[in-house]
Amino acid sequence: MKVLDVRHIEDCLDGSYVRELVLDLPTDRPFINHLGRQGRLCYYGEFARPFFTVVDTSRFKLKGVEGDRTLTLVGFADDSASLLSWLSGIVAQYAATNQAAS
Repeated sequence: MKVLDVRHIEDCLDGSYVRELVLDLPTDRPFINHLGRQGRLCYYGEFARPFFTVVDTSRFKLKGVEGDRTLTLVGFADDSASLLSWLSGIVAQYAATNQAAS
């Protein structure tokens, strides 16, 4: 799995920002659990379209819907380049781990 595109959604006056990450594959539960190791995972599997958030209260909130190819990133500090680079690495790490297990 990899990040194909990052779309600018909004920059806020307080220094926070919103970006949409476009993935090459749909999210699934193992991938969501992998992301959840980066913060506090809330998973709402009872919803018609299972929704999840991963929060690191000092850096970001990541949210998405299981089965979609997009994630919404809300960054809390003005470090979008480093946070996006780090998050792309987390996504790539998942892909490398899954290929090694196959």
